[in-house]
Amino acid sequence: MALRLKSDFAPTFTNRGNAKASMGNHQEAIADLDRAVELDPDNGSTRFYRGYVKAHLNRHQEALADNDEGIKLGFDDPLVFGLRVFKPISKNIERLWPIFEAIKLDTEDSIPSACAAMSGLS
Repeated sequence: MALRLKSDFAPTFTNRGNAKASMGNHQEAIADLDRAVELDPDNGSTRFYRGYVKAHLNRHQEALADNDEGIKLGFDDPLVFGLRVFKPISKNIERLWPIFEAIKLDTEDSIPSACAAMSGLS
């Protein structure tokens, strides 16, 4: 409904793209995220989300380009940097979440879970 009322509102496409990605509909998610970038090319977080979805589709060079652009546009979430470092060496991105959480939390409690996650990487 929101897209029928305001079809040029980039956050709606970003949110719908993220929802589609979380349901595993990565190709459909890319279409929405492409539209969001078209409408708001200076939104770094949308570039990151699109890069994240592209990484799931094994489009790693495109994912890194989106991540780079997101960083240039000011999106500085630790996940951007974590994905740049770890994605090429892991086939299961979900195993990396403890590492990203440790980076975000930066507490002594988070270090053991990050180390455990890293020890299982191949």
